Amino acid sequence: MDAKKLQSQVEADFEAEVLPGIKDFVRIPNVSPGFDPEWETNGLADKAVNHIVTWINNQKLAGCTVKVLKEPKRTHTILVVVEPTKPESKNLSLIHISEPTRPLYISYAVFCLKKKKKKKK
Repeated sequence: MDAKKLQSQVEADFEAEVLPGIKDFVRIPNVSPGFDPEWETNGLADKAVNHIVTWINNQKLAGCTVKVLKEPKRTHTILVVVEPTKPESKNLSLIHISEPTRPLYISYAVFCLKKKKKKKK
């Protein structure tokens, strides 16, 4: 596949598959605990996290598992692990800390990709 055709396909897929989900996510008025004293009880953080988890699961990625980590008084963390599809490959972990930083229609997330170390047998 040539580069221009590939770029065109990626842009079309982004417009059709990714952008609508981002727009829906940003519409959730979830803000940082510093701006919302009721963040633990108003359900907005849960709604935002559920939106992300649903979107990831709908991608039907082979070997992908999603786990939401939640501790009292702390914002959610979403852990995504994608197992390798080839034995010689390494799996990746994606950690998403779901905490917007300001009360605007802008959401901020921290993403960290890391290679998962193989366990020694």
